[in-house]
Amino acid sequence: LSGDGMTVGGGVFCQEGFRAEGDVRLPGAHIDSQVVFRKAVLSNPGGLALDCESMEADSLWFDPVTVTGTVDLTSVRARVLHDDPDGWPGQMILDRFVYDDLRPYVAPRGPAGRLSWLEHAETSYRAQPYEQLAAYYRRLGHDREARQVLLAKQRRRRAEFGFLRKIFGYTLDGLVGYGYVPNRAFAWLVVLFTAGSVYFTLNRPAPLDPTQHPHYQPVLYAADQLIPVVNLGQAGIWAPAGAAQWVAAALVALGWILVTAVVAGITRVLTRT
Repeated sequence: LSGDGMTVGGGVFCQEGFRAEGDVRLPGAHIDSQVVFRKAVLSNPGGLALDCESMEADSLWFDPVTVTGTVDLTSVRARVLHDDPDGWPGQMILDRFVYDDLRPYVAPRGPAGRLSWLEHAETSYRAQPYEQLAAYYRRLGHDREARQVLLAKQRRRRAEFGFLRKIFGYTLDGLVGYGYVPNRAFAWLVVLFTAGSVYFTLNRPAPLDPTQHPHYQPVLYAADQLIPVVNLGQAGIWAPAGAAQWVAAALVALGWILVTAVVAGITRVLTRT
């Protein structure tokens, strides 16, 4: 079936017993209404079973469809996609696929979630399918789900990094979830603040000026190291040495990362309200 560049004033219905062996081609087609492959069987092992590159349509219906081969939705524009997110066999190409709505609505996580749906896309990393899905959740007001998608995007991207960049990526993921999990950053701040307070209680640094200095407060000193910009009057008075110097430096570095993530999370909340 070859419909390259065709224009249809209504809909295209390949459903309810439609069966194709080989490539069904609709690249560049303009369909004013719906394109329906409900309960269709498309088979082209090792090749394109359905080529819809650059097609424009009001809605696409794939709920369900049996596919052996690849479905190419590159640069497709559609208002609504109706599908079975858990029933997509084979491989899909979703790069630059633009849509306004997905039906049925499902959360990103879970075996039938939309992130599993994206797992059927290209084997190499593509950012746009994740950005498009995050924008969809954000339009619905589901900011948490959008952040889950963007976090999954960073993890998928990380798989293509070299060894050192992977280590850095794993560190950012574990500390702040690439900035998309501010609650984790706040929890790390609490843990580091507690550990720093205990450490500097047991390992008091010497004063810079032995003749004149305020009373030593290990809790305030740990907070001064961990929280950037804020000056509690302790950090510039005492001079840690040896291992304590490394602990102080680690608190400063981690503090910048974690506080930045917490502030970004608060900013997102205030922006939504």
